[in-house]
Order: sequence, then structure tokens, then C-alpha cells
Amino acid sequence: MENNRGSSELGVESQVGVELQVGVNRRHEVDRAEAETRKLLPSTSPVHSRTNSIRSYRATVSNNSSTSVVEPADKRKFSCRFICTNHFNTNADPQWMPFTLRWYFIIILAGYSITCVAVILVLHQYSHKSNGLCTEDSAIPGWTFIPTLVAVFYRQLIAMVFGAVKMTDPFARMSKASERTPVARYTILETTKPWWTTLAQGFQKRRNGGSWNWVMILSSSIYILAILGISPMSAALLRSKEVQQKSSEAVVQLTMPNGATLRPRSERNTYLQTMSAMFQGYSTSPWITDGFVILPFWPENPNDSGSPWDSRVSNSGTWEADTTIFHNDLVCTKLSMKKKDIYLRHAHDDQESRLEDTLYAAFVLLDSSHGCQLNVTVNVTRNIVEKDEPSLQFASTWVTWSDIDEIMLGDSYLRNATLRLNEDCQETEVIMMSTPWWYSPLTTTIDRFLENMTMLAYACHSEYSMATMPVRATSALGTLAVEFEEDLFQQMSTPIPSTISNLLALSKIYTDVEWSQFAPQRPSGPSDHVIVGGYAAMLGAAYDFDVSKMMADPDLPMIAALLRRRFVAEVVGGSFQSMKILEEHRTTGHRFEYVRKVLVSGQAASTICAMLLISSFSLLTVLWVSQAKRNLNIYQDPSTVLGISVWGSGNATTLSKFAKLDLAARKVLKEELADRTFYSRDGSLDEIEASIRVSHEEKTRSPSDDATPILPVLRLRNLALLSLYALCLLVGITVLHRYAQKSELYQDFFTYRANVKVLGRVNTISPFAIIPTLLAIIIALWWESVDTTCRMVQPYISMQHGAKRPSQGIALSYASSFWLFASFKALQNRNWLLSLITATTFLLQVLTIAMSALFNSGNSFLVSVSEVPQTLELRNLPFVRQVLLTTEQSLWKYDYNITGERSADEFGNIVADSLYELDTDWMYTAMLQTALKGSQPECVAVGTRKRGIALSE
Repeated sequence: MENNRGSSELGVESQVGVELQVGVNRRHEVDRAEAETRKLLPSTSPVHSRTNSIRSYRATVSNNSSTSVVEPADKRKFSCRFICTNHFNTNADPQWMPFTLRWYFIIILAGYSITCVAVILVLHQYSHKSNGLCTEDSAIPGWTFIPTLVAVFYRQLIAMVFGAVKMTDPFARMSKASERTPVARYTILETTKPWWTTLAQGFQKRRNGGSWNWVMILSSSIYILAILGISPMSAALLRSKEVQQKSSEAVVQLTMPNGATLRPRSERNTYLQTMSAMFQGYSTSPWITDGFVILPFWPENPNDSGSPWDSRVSNSGTWEADTTIFHNDLVCTKLSMKKKDIYLRHAHDDQESRLEDTLYAAFVLLDSSHGCQLNVTVNVTRNIVEKDEPSLQFASTWVTWSDIDEIMLGDSYLRNATLRLNEDCQETEVIMMSTPWWYSPLTTTIDRFLENMTMLAYACHSEYSMATMPVRATSALGTLAVEFEEDLFQQMSTPIPSTISNLLALSKIYTDVEWSQFAPQRPSGPSDHVIVGGYAAMLGAAYDFDVSKMMADPDLPMIAALLRRRFVAEVVGGSFQSMKILEEHRTTGHRFEYVRKVLVSGQAASTICAMLLISSFSLLTVLWVSQAKRNLNIYQDPSTVLGISVWGSGNATTLSKFAKLDLAARKVLKEELADRTFYSRDGSLDEIEASIRVSHEEKTRSPSDDATPILPVLRLRNLALLSLYALCLLVGITVLHRYAQKSELYQDFFTYRANVKVLGRVNTISPFAIIPTLLAIIIALWWESVDTTCRMVQPYISMQHGAKRPSQGIALSYASSFWLFASFKALQNRNWLLSLITATTFLLQVLTIAMSALFNSGNSFLVSVSEVPQTLELRNLPFVRQVLLTTEQSLWKYDYNITGERSADEFGNIVADSLYELDTDWMYTAMLQTALKGSQPECVAVGTRKRGIALSE
């Protein structure tokens, strides 16, 4: 028994010793916690200094009869009791403010915005002038991610400011004057809302004390611009494109020596080349175009040894050099018929005086709206004397293009026809077309005009000009193309002096009678016979020699000018080649090569700069309002339990009113506090007396069943939708990548480019490049809501699990920590789940940056199979043309000669209708291609008619 008693006493002593040792350890922990807490508290904190209060087993509130039951001391790591009194140390003012709302942070952020604007403008200006920033091969790795990286960093800085404004805004409302302080539903019961709701709340006056909350409005607007404007648009700021890069290179060009004069002359091939160019789109030289003659140039070491005027070259590339260009234009004035008459006249020579016939003079007066008048007078006799008299010519439909001195019809000039212009007309040539003046003099006498006789004319003159300007020549696939800016030529051109070219001889060549020998005249209009004179043979061919169409077409002067310019160009170009008066001159030109360069989109740059400037000025406004009119009246960071405790426990009377609401549901809190008014003064919470509701009954509330509800952001439904969205995004990227590998993303939805005019410049932007970044921003914002909620509740979770130090519990806050900083801080405090969540937030920012370069446009070959209906094929059966015989049967001869005149009139020229027209005669192009080294013919359009060689159906 004694042994047992001894053992029992020993056991009791051991147990007491253990309890004493545990008490000592716990006491050391509490002392350490107390010391750390005192360091964290400000000098104005109402903390009781007695040590035994820290070791209390109950949490007691001074001047309050209501109690809140807590766990015994042996079940807690440590407990702290704050004795709240009405006496404060006012040595310091409650002027705490988040560092993100302090002047230096906002100034730095506004400066960052303006710096970005300056950099973007400089890069855009350099890109515009240099046609790109640099080649894609020489660009720094990851250049496509840089704009989005900068934008994401900027968006996070804006988010820090926006988060600080939302966190401190309830305290700012409670710090207003008592008559402007909102009720509790807008202050202590306020919860964090999404950005779209926060912006709307800034305009609610009753929520903000009777005025708009400009700090909230501006910070929300800046945040919206950052997430929905700057971040997505940054993905379209830089793009790669194939552009021409210019470099200096020595070239050789043909120039006219000083004192040399071009004496134009036309040769047989001049007419051939003109008709081929006008009616079949065929040219032997790219340096001779419709109205322009360009003196050739070529690289100093060419691979070709042929003529510089040739269109066939072997070396490929694009060159530019200053060279001389010659141009001709035709300006015409329309003349309408005003008067016509026939009167008697006297004989003008001895031959007519011996005629026993009546002499007449037929005249037609035409004038324009500008006062120009043309008088056409023709001397005729009553009865025809000779077959070649003008009486026969004017009895048919006719059209002529000749100089102003005389009329040319057919192959000759009319002897008895004169043209006169008044002094208001300084034209040098005339285009005239008319229906028959009278019936054939072979069957009737000439004494009057036909009633339905009509006539139209155009008085014209030529303008010759020249200029020395940049011309670009591009050689590819064995052919050469020459181009220049015609608008620039019009600005730089000067008249061609007579010392360079004989302009009078050039006009005479144009109105030469030789055209009737080269252009067949086959009328197809209502008139059976049309007499054509001069270059009207070419003009009439464009209308199938239908004079009625020519007279009705208001664009006839344009077609006439086109024909005139081409012929003059062929004459001048041919004369340069035949006379060989040009000299070779070495000079410096430029070579252009297609390289892929990095460009700055003008539309994206202007949009981003505008939003950044708006954001910077808004930030400065937020700074001014925050410093001057927005006082928080708090000592500590309200995102920590310690900070909110210091602020809320400053007034024991006010604190006692919350004791009965311990662990109450939010619904109960709204019922009890929503319409009461609380304010913040001297760093503590208090209630306005007029809103205090005195209750004579003490109500004790038990903790509600939903005292710890799951926050909406952390509900399973929200997390499931977020996971589903991420999965759909992953599947979509995988599918699009598979199609892209097959070069099947060529639809307009993926390749569309929008041309937007900004400040007089047309800029190109790809709207589809913004979509991937926008999708990544959505998932990043969605996850950030989860991240923000977890960082907010983590201090309470740490205290629930028994945090050993205040820095891990009541003084813990992740509100001002972001991305990897929050992740490292969570690792230090062993908050593993929060560390994973914040690290994921950082990775989603990386995803946003990567998504900005998800799509890249380029050129590729697309092979597709399509059915083409074949309507043309080579003829296997002979073409049979049926001709109606109008001759009498008695005149029929079975042995008729096909070359006979009568046979041709009866049966028509069967072959000529289909082969020998100006626009279908293949001999023009065949001779040029074989004899003059021309290229393969192409189909072109003359006027409104499509020209080309077509196979029979």
C-alpha cells in the first residue's frame, strides 16, 4: 500500500511537473505573442498593459454585460484580450493609407503610362518612315510578347490601385461629415463587388454621401480600359509583314545628250504595234505605255545583252531610279450643229466657169458652249460631173480625223472642202462625223440637205509634257513591268520644248493618210457604206464603224485621247530606238527586295496611346482627390484582423452593440445594422446618436446554422464553370492548331484585315489577333476573383488552425501582395493552397502574354479541287455559213471566180468577218511575237468591249 501510495505521489508530482513545464512553455509563447502584438500596434492603440490580461481564459469586453463564450485555454495556442476604453493617445493622427494610393506610387504609374505613350509614338513613327522596325530574323526573341507583357504588367499595377480603392472606400465614406455619412448598408456592411458593379455604384449619390464618388468612378474606368482595351489591343500592336526594303545600287540609264533633237518618224512596225496595243493589249516594250514613253534604265551588271527597250529579261528584282518620261494628251471641245444651208456660188476657177451647170456651196456651222465655231464649206454642182467629186463622198455616212487645214476622206484630201475656225478656237485638228448630206447625185440633183441630216465634231489640240522623276521597274518570271506615280508626274511635268522634239512633225505623222492602208474599214452599223478618213479608221473600229454609236457616246473624246496617246508613244519610242540619239549614263538607283519586317500597327498604336493618356490623367485626378478630400481615419491596414480590431474596438460602447451579433448570418446583420449610421473618428468606430435604437429587451442570439457559409466565388458551381471554360479553351486551341498545320485556316474570319483611316493615314489592323488575348483575359479575371477571395480569408483560416505568431494570424494580410510575391509569402507562412492559387494567377498572366502570339498570318499554297464547266473546245467539224443569194437566177454561174468583184458582193467575205477584224486578227500579234520579239499576247478591254482570242463553241 505504501509503495502504491508512493508511486501515486510520484505520479502526481510528475504530472504536476509536466503541467508546470507546459504552462511555462505556453507562457513563453504568450509573452512572445504579446511583445510581437505590441510592436504591430500603433502608439494610439488602446491595449491594456497588464500581463495577466493576456493569459485570461475568457474574452471580456469592458463596460459590457454580454459575453461571448470561447474555448478553454488548454485548447488554444494563445489568446489575446483587448481592454477597450474611451481614452486614446492622440500623439499621432490616424492617417494610414495603402502604398498604392500614395503620391509616389500614382506618380510613378502615371509616368509609366506617359512613357509607354512616348515609346509607342516613337516606334510607330520610325516604323512608318523606315517601313518597319527591323527584319523578323534580326528581331529580339519573343518580340511578339513584349507589348502584351508590358500591358499585363500595367494592368496589374492598375488592379492594385483599383483594389486599394475598393478596400478603403467604406472607411472614406464613414470619415465624411456626420450629415453626409451613408447608412451601414453602404459602409460596414459593404462587400467587394465586380468592376462592372463598382463603376455603377460610383454614380449612386445616396451610397456616397450625396455626391458622385469620383475616386471610384475614375479607378473603375481606368481598370476597365486596362483589361478590356489596352491588354487586348496590345496583341495587335506589332505584326510581321512582307515589305519592300530599299538599298542603293548602281544603274545605267538612257538620257538625251545636250543639243540633241528628236525628229519623229513612223515606220511600218509603228502602225502594227499601235493596232496590236490598242485592240489586243499587246506591246513589245514595257517602257512604252498608253501615253507615256519612259527612258529605260537597268542594273550596272545585267545578265541580258539585248535591247534595253526589250520586255524579256532574265535577272529578277525591283529597281528604282530617276529617269525622263514623255507624255502626250489630247484635249477636245465638243461642237454641235447649229446651222446648215446650200446657196448659189460663183466659179472659183476657169474649169468651173466652163461648166454648163449650177454651182452650189453647202455649209454647216458648228459651235460649242465656250464660243468656239467651226464652218465646214463644200463646193458642189447641181449634177455630178466626176465620180471623185465631193458630192459622192458626202452622200454617204462619213467620219474623219484630220488637221484643221483640210478634210481627208478615204485615201485623199477633199479639194473643194474648207474648214474655218473663229478666233476663239486655237485647235489644230478636228474629229467630224456625219450622216449623209443628200441623196446620191447619181440618181438625183443636189439642191438641199436631207431633213434628218446630223453632224457632230470635236475640235482638239495636243499637249506634250515631260518630267524627270522616280520610276520603278520590276522583273519577274522573265517579264518586266514599269510603274510610276501619275499624280506626281502631273505635278512635276513641264511642256516639251521644241529643241528636244519636232512637235509639228509629230502632229503631221498622226494625221497622215497612211492609216487607211493599215486599218480595214468594214462598217457593221445600219449604213451599208461608211467613208473613213485618217486616224478615224482606228477610232471607228472601237465602235464597229457605227457612226450613230460614235455620235451618241459622250466618252468618245476619252477613247480618242487614248488612241492618240498610244500612237504618239509608239512614234516617239520607235524614233528613239531607230535614231539612236540616246546615251548611256551611270547613276545611283535603288533596289527593292521583299523581306519580312516587324511593323507597328497605326490603328492599334493610336488606340492604345489614347487610352494610356486618359488613364494617366485619371490617375492624377485620383491622386488629387485622395490627398485633398479622402480621409480614411484609420491607424492600421484594415485588411488584417489586427487592423480592423484596433479600429473597431476603440469605443467600448459601440463595440458592445456588436457582441450579440457574434457569428450572426449576413441576413441578421443587415436586419440589425443596415439602417444605422456609423462613422470613423480619430481612428475608431462610433455610431451617430440619432440612429441608435434603444432596446429595452436583451436579445440573445445563438450562432446561425450558416454562420460560415461558402463564399459565392468559391462555390462548386463557379469553380466547375471555370474548369469547363478552361477545358473548352484548351480543346479549341488544339483543334485550331491541327487545322493550321494543314493550312486550312484561310477563311475570311481568320485572315480579315480592317483598313482604318487615322489622321489621314490608312492603317491595317487584324481584329482576329485580339480574340485569343481577350479569351485569356477572361479566364485570368475569373481566376483572379478566386485568388482575391482566398487571400482575403486566409488570415482567418490561419487563426482557426492555431497560428503561433500574430504575423501568421491577426497581423497577416495578403491584400497588398500579388502574383509570385503573394506565392512566396504564402510559402513562408506555410499556406500551401494559397501559394498554389497565387502561383496559378501568375501563370495565367503568362498565358495571356502567350495567347497574344497564338496566331500568325503568312502565305501558303492552297490546293483545292473544283468543277469548271467547259463551254469552249477546239472545233472538229467545219464551220458552215449560209448566205442568202439576192442575185437573179439568170446571173448564177457555177464556175464563178471567188476573186471576182461580183462574187464578193454577192456572197460576202466569209473569212474576213471572223478573222480579219482589228480586234481578232491574230496576224498583228503573230508578227510582233515572231519578228519583233514580243511576249505572249493577253486579252484586254478597249472602251466597254472585251478583246481577246476565243475558241469556238
